[in-house]
Amino acid sequence: MHLPTCLPTETTTFVGRRAELVEARTLLAANRLLTLTGPGGVGKTRLALRIARQISRTFPDGVRLVEVDTVHDNGLLMQTVATALGLRDIGEDALDRVLEFLRDKSMLLVLDNCEHLGTACGVLVAQILAVAPAVRVLATSRHVLGIAGEQLLPVRPLPVPGTTEARQDAVTLFGHRAAQAHPDFVARRADRDTIAGICRRLDGMPLAIELAAAQVRNLSPKEILDRLDDRFVLLADHSCAVPSRQQTLAATVEWSYDLCSPAEQRLWERLSVFRGGFTLAAAETVGAETTDLAGNLLDSLAGLVNKSIVARDSESRTVTRYRMLETIREFGSDKLAQSGMASEAGRRHRDYFLAQTEQWAAAWFGPDQLAVAARTRAEHANIRSALRFSLQDPQETLAGARLAVTLDYYWTNCGFFGEARWWMDRVLPIGGLPAGIRLKALWLSAYAALGLGEAARALDESAQAEDLARQSGGPDELALVLATRAFVLGVFTGDPVAADACYVEAIENFSSASAMNGYLILTHAGRAMVAGLAGGHERAADSARTAIRLAEAHGELCYRSYGLYGLALAEWRLGNWSEAAGRALDSLRLKLQFNDVNGLAHTLELLAWTASSAGDAKRAAHLLGVASRVWSWTGSKPLLGSEYWLIPHRACESSARAALGERAFQAAFDEGMAHSPDLSHAIAHVLGEQPAPEPILTMRESQVAELVTEGVTNKAIATRLMIAPGTVQAHMANILGKLGLSSRSQIASWVVQHKSI
Repeated sequence: MHLPTCLPTETTTFVGRRAELVEARTLLAANRLLTLTGPGGVGKTRLALRIARQISRTFPDGVRLVEVDTVHDNGLLMQTVATALGLRDIGEDALDRVLEFLRDKSMLLVLDNCEHLGTACGVLVAQILAVAPAVRVLATSRHVLGIAGEQLLPVRPLPVPGTTEARQDAVTLFGHRAAQAHPDFVARRADRDTIAGICRRLDGMPLAIELAAAQVRNLSPKEILDRLDDRFVLLADHSCAVPSRQQTLAATVEWSYDLCSPAEQRLWERLSVFRGGFTLAAAETVGAETTDLAGNLLDSLAGLVNKSIVARDSESRTVTRYRMLETIREFGSDKLAQSGMASEAGRRHRDYFLAQTEQWAAAWFGPDQLAVAARTRAEHANIRSALRFSLQDPQETLAGARLAVTLDYYWTNCGFFGEARWWMDRVLPIGGLPAGIRLKALWLSAYAALGLGEAARALDESAQAEDLARQSGGPDELALVLATRAFVLGVFTGDPVAADACYVEAIENFSSASAMNGYLILTHAGRAMVAGLAGGHERAADSARTAIRLAEAHGELCYRSYGLYGLALAEWRLGNWSEAAGRALDSLRLKLQFNDVNGLAHTLELLAWTASSAGDAKRAAHLLGVASRVWSWTGSKPLLGSEYWLIPHRACESSARAALGERAFQAAFDEGMAHSPDLSHAIAHVLGEQPAPEPILTMRESQVAELVTEGVTNKAIATRLMIAPGTVQAHMANILGKLGLSSRSQIASWVVQHKSI
């Protein structure tokens, strides 16, 4: 079974590179590490993605893209790699988890833009190659990684007229991009020599050619060449130490910058603070430093799009998301630093995302949960950038700490326990933290340790958090900490009496708080789980039903899945195996929507125990195989390393082995693992479904679906897309029909499941 490739869609024609494609395939067949080297703008990324697509069928476990350019901390490199691999909740042993996951895989890893983390990337690749003999790595970097076994393929500029090569790929590229920029553009016979001159002047550098071709909206080819000549004469002697091709690219980007209006230049600089793309609203906040910029920002952004400085993000379904190529972004960042406005722009960027996350956190409890998860996930790279900016500047650490703890809903529910703890390790040492922020950071660190199965740390930090909450916390804060402390005690110490006392006090404190809190639902669900493990089956069922009732009353889905798990556990203990399986399957469906891999693994385990108790040993063994595969995608110890979960796991496995015999058990177990090449296949298999082919939405339908996910009304969608309200209704009908759905919230759920993390 082949996994699908996880690569962005090509939105423009691919030109030339036939020889490089053939050579790259040959080199990768004979070598396990191939690094495409060359200056920025020469086309390394585009070539790597084309190579990966061409050879993807030779890798049964698929292709994974790791975009290193969005990472600027060595410590987050492993988190990013793990996320690209589909692993979640990676903790301090992230490297071990990644290596263990890759050990038996036949997979191609594409590491793009490694130069700024070259040493860390080199060390990581060396370790991967040492333990995973069927994994190959295709890297792009301006510099070699410098490790044993690295095969290099220099990526050179495209052939231009007047060279010894017959091909004129540079001219072809100019023609394609010019036609894209100006659909009526046709290269006349008289223009051919001029276009050839442009390409020669640009040394065949693809990015430089694309920037020049974009100017056909406003200039003729002759005018473009004349202006290039002027610019390059001025810059020709700037640095003899810099290779001519790099001078060419720098000069072309500088030339494009000079062609921008002052407002466009300033906006270009300020937009360079974004990572992983940005929305129009974000651009308006960060770019609106002056009244002039604010008043003309939309026109300025349109001008940058027209000049190919900013591009629509092909990976986003929304009409207002944009992205810069890294070379363009770096140029703008340098200009921003020279202007002395880098700190101000960084502060605006951070403040925007702090305000956004506070809004999203407030909206998390309720029917918009899936949409909130999608919006936060789309901005993950920007959030990291904002945290990095804040926590490395002593003047900004308080705002950074606020941002880090405000994201608790995302870290804990969407698969980022390991990253939560990574940031808390940087927040907690900050001196002078307000008590409320320190308390929440300490709680979040303890909660993350719990999710990672780190018993000692979870016990210690939850005790510290309880002490602090009793000293300075309000009823909500104390309740939150007590609920976490209760679960830690129940899971790791096996003290159900102390755990239940904490739960009772937590519920009392939540009840005295001013507003309903989603964590109250989780508290009832957690109490059900601990009681179910400890033998209090009736109390477990009552607590779980309370959690489910509260969740349903408020349109809550995430914590409802925990209530369903708690009820399934109680029903299993009570001998109601059919009811237990049904509740567990309901929980499984909800957890999949949030990509809660840890919760999915727990639920698969429970389904296996239920099958074993019902006498279906083969299904139990099969489900244990599926669960084992899913556990390998988490950063947690299986079943958190807790004896109170491991005991029924061992009993289930022992019973199934005895009933089937060793050979039949292993065959069923292996079949379960084999049917789980990725999460969607694993869960679809357990649910008795076939992973459906992804419905194909038109571009406009995709735009409407994304805006629905953002919570935009039909009337507002019509305004945003400049179409009639009736047209929006027609698109909505088409979307619901294609996806087999019946409501806007289901559309939001579908978008979340089909959107990259």
